Amino acid sequence: MRLFKLGERDHIFLRTLHHIISDGWSQAVFNNELMQLYEAFHQGKSNPLPPLAVQYADYAFWQRRWLTEEKVASDLQYWRKQLAGIPEQLDLPKDRPRQARRTYGADVCSITVPANTLVELKRVGQINDATLYMTLLSAFALLLQRYSGENDIVVPLD
Repeated sequence: MRLFKLGERDHIFLRTLHHIISDGWSQAVFNNELMQLYEAFHQGKSNPLPPLAVQYADYAFWQRRWLTEEKVASDLQYWRKQLAGIPEQLDLPKDRPRQARRTYGADVCSITVPANTLVELKRVGQINDATLYMTLLSAFALLLQRYSGENDIVVPLD
């Protein structure tokens, strides 16, 4: 987060978050509470928000108790079984021979999605209780499935 002072009374508040740490619902809660705090402090009032019933430390304590070594081992065993035999890479059609040595070079392809298409994509996401990111990731996985012919598609998110 950054606060840029443009003038005596003009500022810009910039907040950048990775999509994995926050969803649309959480953003709405954050924005609502931020505006309540801003309005109160701007008017010289105290914090108008009720105290939280559960603090993050409470959640972390509960999670540490819940995530026993046995639970973690069981979960790891489950996922190792589920992911056993997945292809290390997809065999996608190529437009030309690839170099023997991987360079991991990449490029960026930017497109502009028409407004009506964006509205429809968001509608599909809402119908399926999914974010726009999840909807687009699903479409990408479907495209990879179509080109590769594989039924198991692994999309690393790192």
